[in-house]
Amino acid sequence: ATDNAVVRYDGTTGKLVQDSGVTIDNSGNLTVDGLINTINGTDIDMDSTASGQLRLDGNGYAAAIALNAQGVNIYTNSGTRDVIFGTNEVERMRIDGSGNVGIGTASPASLLSLEKDGAVGISLTRSGAFPSVCELENAGGYLVVSNDATGIDFQTGATPASRVVITSTGKVGIGTASPAHKLTVSEASTDFAALI
Repeated sequence: ATDNAVVRYDGTTGKLVQDSGVTIDNSGNLTVDGLINTINGTDIDMDSTASGQLRLDGNGYAAAIALNAQGVNIYTNSGTRDVIFGTNEVERMRIDGSGNVGIGTASPASLLSLEKDGAVGISLTRSGAFPSVCELENAGGYLVVSNDATGIDFQTGATPASRVVITSTGKVGIGTASPAHKLTVSEASTDFAALI
């Protein structure tokens, strides 16, 4: 016999089998050595009047689906364990331990990475008080739009290079990152200023 075991019976002979793999300890904790199945579409309910969580443990790691006043939370207990969403047993989206979100990639390198067939579609990054980047990629290269305290920078090319800059004061530079006028076009170190 096992302490606090829920006994079971052989359904054919009626023989008592004491070790059922299910125990309820003196604190009301239920332990099941096997699968938990529900029948007829019934639910597994948590307390309807307080916060609760469904905890999953394995290989020394834990995850939980929790309910509190803010809503439903899905999380892990480790910064090295990701939260993965999928359909048809195939990964579709991942939140890594640092908070980066990847759709179509298991290794998001930025705050939001969208990829298709191994190529970056859209990548959004942000760090610090101002810097942020929107990056679009296709077979011909990149379009990168970055924003920081100094303004907005539009970059293109297989190795992105600055093409158009809008400073924080509203000056526009084409071919120069430091426009001196409302519109400055620079080619081969020669500035052509449009005084508008």
